[in-house]
Amino acid sequence: MESVKALNMEQLNSFLRSGKHPSVIIGFNLTSDAFFSMAAYWRERGVKIEKHDQYFVAKSDSSVTTS
Repeated sequence: MESVKALNMEQLNSFLRSGKHPSVIIGFNLTSDAFFSMAAYWRERGVKIEKHDQYFVAKSDSSVTTS
């Protein structure tokens, strides 16, 4: 399955929660506080965020927990 591009925080959370997308491109601007808060939240759930070219990409395995 290929990557999808989230255009806002709601899409990002929805794509990651669904478990259908192994990687989600973060295609919108975030403040540093919002970025680190989001990164901490998803890191606790097994998602890794990496820089690729001009975007950050959230990568997960298929066993992400959303509780």
